[in-house]
Amino acid sequence: MERSERSILIDADVVSHFVTAGEALSLNKIFPHNPIFMLDKVHAELQRWPSDVLRTEVAVMLSKKIIRLMNFPDDNEAIVKEYAWIKSMLFKGDGESACLAVVRYTKNIFSQ
Repeated sequence: MERSERSILIDADVVSHFVTAGEALSLNKIFPHNPIFMLDKVHAELQRWPSDVLRTEVAVMLSKKIIRLMNFPDDNEAIVKEYAWIKSMLFKGDGESACLAVVRYTKNIFSQ
């Protein structure tokens, strides 16, 4: 099967579940033809978690390019407004709010 034009955007919960299950290095096997991205806001959220194991596994997944870091598009007014609305009205965290906003306004990215 060929590489898809769709990308996968993951949240902190997805990463933590894979790390907890001891399957962090298997994350890209679920969608082998789709690049998997993590927003910088999700990465920052994970860096604040109290688990050294989780932070180490995130670093390994990034270094092995199992997941790729993606900057939050601060220059996209629609995404920034949506992010602020989700965060304030739906009471979601930074990473989840950012993922939901990006996915809503980006056609080739799907959230997991």
